Amino acid sequence: MAQYLIDYENVFEGGLNGINRLTEGDSICVFYSDKADHMTFGLHRRLNETKAKITYQKVDVGTKNALDFQLATYLGYIICQDQVLDKNEKYFIVTKDNGFSVLSDYWKRKKISVNVISDIAENPIPKAKVAAAPSNEDEMTKELRKILGNNELVFKVTMLIKQCKDKQELNSLLNKSVKDGKKVSAIHKAAKKYNL
Repeated sequence: MAQYLIDYENVFEGGLNGINRLTEGDSICVFYSDKADHMTFGLHRRLNETKAKITYQKVDVGTKNALDFQLATYLGYIICQDQVLDKNEKYFIVTKDNGFSVLSDYWKRKKISVNVISDIAENPIPKAKVAAAPSNEDEMTKELRKILGNNELVFKVTMLIKQCKDKQELNSLLNKSVKDGKKVSAIHKAAKKYNL
């Protein structure tokens, strides 16, 4: 089970890439402000389809890093609650703000798993779940495995292909995730071949 705290002012919609792979045991808290209080219909649809519990925190702004301070305070609050309930949660701050690494280091010294990631899809899948390719995997996944090799990246790319609403969005996300133009072209061909 994992809890994701989204710095929506910083990552906007892109920070929620991978939301479709979350489970009922996961939760998301989106921190937003008047500066960042809109979403696309595509994001709205993905939020409605996820199995994770979603909450929203509209933050007060007016001072520098106001959202960051409120997110950090909330993180401490939920960690305290979970420790009382003896939950073994993992926490993820979804942001591109490097300043949160200090917060992550602080909690790691206290043996609490807090990681800073730029989007939900960046959360690595436990190795036990991706160690071997399932015998019943579909043809497109097999083709992606040939192109990419890396099991975690195959899963991430498969999720991107399934969640993107158009080729432009897919291309943008693939270029960020794969960072290899030849592989991105091969992935597009595979997706087109299977009508995705």
